[in-house]
Amino acid sequence: LDIRLQDNWLDISIPSGGIEEKGEYLLSSMKLLPFLGAANDNEPGYVFYPDQCGAISYFKTEHPQTVMAKSWHVFGINNIEDIFVSDGQHNTGVACMPVFGIKKGDNAILAVISEGEQDSFIVYRPSGDAVNLYRIYTDFVYRRLFSYIKNDAKLIKTYDTVMIQQNRSIRYIFLAEDEADYSGMANAYRSYLIDIKKLRRSRILGNKIPLGLDIFMGITEERILVDKFISATTFDQACSIVDEFLKQGVGEIQVNLVGWTDRGYGSYPAHIPPDRKLGGEKGLLRIVEYSKTKDFPLFLQVNFVNASKGSRGFSLGKDTVHRKNGTVLSTGSKDRFLLNPAISWSIFTKHFIPWMKNYRISGLTFEKFGELSYYDYNIKQPVQNNETIGYWNKFMEESSNTFGFAAAHGGNAYILENVDRLFDIPFKDSGQIFTDECIPFYQMTVHGLIPYSSSPGNLFYDETTQKLKWVEYGYIPYYQLTYRESNILKNTRYKQLFASCYRDWLDTAINIYKEFNSRLDNVWSEYIIEHKKIKDGLFRVKYQNSATVYVNYNEEAEEVDGYYVNALDYLVVDEEGNRK
Repeated sequence: LDIRLQDNWLDISIPSGGIEEKGEYLLSSMKLLPFLGAANDNEPGYVFYPDQCGAISYFKTEHPQTVMAKSWHVFGINNIEDIFVSDGQHNTGVACMPVFGIKKGDNAILAVISEGEQDSFIVYRPSGDAVNLYRIYTDFVYRRLFSYIKNDAKLIKTYDTVMIQQNRSIRYIFLAEDEADYSGMANAYRSYLIDIKKLRRSRILGNKIPLGLDIFMGITEERILVDKFISATTFDQACSIVDEFLKQGVGEIQVNLVGWTDRGYGSYPAHIPPDRKLGGEKGLLRIVEYSKTKDFPLFLQVNFVNASKGSRGFSLGKDTVHRKNGTVLSTGSKDRFLLNPAISWSIFTKHFIPWMKNYRISGLTFEKFGELSYYDYNIKQPVQNNETIGYWNKFMEESSNTFGFAAAHGGNAYILENVDRLFDIPFKDSGQIFTDECIPFYQMTVHGLIPYSSSPGNLFYDETTQKLKWVEYGYIPYYQLTYRESNILKNTRYKQLFASCYRDWLDTAINIYKEFNSRLDNVWSEYIIEHKKIKDGLFRVKYQNSATVYVNYNEEAEEVDGYYVNALDYLVVDEEGNRK
């Protein structure tokens, strides 16, 4: 171990060449300082862990009848066999930020896994699990566990014989007094990322809060005899939708086209040319020119992670991710696969980018890049997790260099240095039995630097409550709409868009856009420096410019800090004390 203590932090590193194995036993993983900062039941404080947007578990003397440890794999799924099992969901075993912390009284420790994070777990062991101590630590993976079936049909689990060769490092940042809480941890992590140039201010961040608008265009409906293409919105109809918003006073809008590709959404990796039933190349050119005339950013959503059966542009045997035993990784129905990142990069640079250079779009929105890193045993091009992350960043750099911007679905920390817009940032934790509070740790880290959205507003189950969550967590208003009624999608893979016709949501989206810009404009580009639960249903959010937002989810008005906050509403007090 290399240990370095300086100022208020401690660095511990394990060089890749510093591990020597002798005899028949091999190293599978290493738990680093598992009892550092451990706390007993009677101490005041809590453990912070990056469960989706973030969560904390208080120290307490009463424990559940069954107490079990919980581990989160950083940036993705440890075993590629599980990728398609959790596809399309926020996986409960994944951490999108390589951080954790523990607060004890007036002191706290924030741990940042700074090297080897993509092959590591964050492990939380509540008091009562073996011993009455709360502890949280890193478990570095050196060999992966994989399964195979022997000739006698027995399932065998074993570890890879080859060690993952990379440096492993972790930084422990010590915090005290006013900084010794999860807000202080988020501030420290933001500063750390900025200092090492892994987080920057988005180039698309303007003076006004934008309306995020996805326009879903087309998808192929699979049928027994002949598949049918479903056109939900053509390029010309997309222009009409945007025009309605602009005419009614939406001055800042960010448009993202989904399913614009050949055969529509889900038919990857063959993106080009655009499907002729949507308007083809000429239709795409018209909406691009329209975006330039009206001066709004236009993104095209792409997917260079998945490959689908029947799609052009890839070789099933050569270009896809393989298991350790050499078989192709796929869904149970063998209709979807993962592309090898190196092959995907070649498709992108040799075929997609040269064609797209003819169109002056603002940028590309990459599906999956912020949700998933993975490895590949493909003999032609074996890839480790860290190499996949390198490729994802190369994609986004190329988008920025060619078109201007890059956006991504998911918020894994490795994309923050190159992304200009984030989609699908979770607003809740996974509901672990030991969790006491969900916290917006992720949002506190990136707010004021990168605009981000949650799920679309037209898919809310409770419009009032979830609008308040947008306010509390600093989201931009965001909708995914179509020109035609959504029932035309009921027999496709895109059933989740159950209420999307733009005419039904136009007034709602415009009103929220105008409300946010009227009441929240002064905090839009500021850091969140403090978040605090005042009581059940009542929260206070402080910003870098001294403005404060109070959010009340309760059905009665609440008093806090001398202010009254109406029921199911929020109150903004700006830096000069004015109320909005």
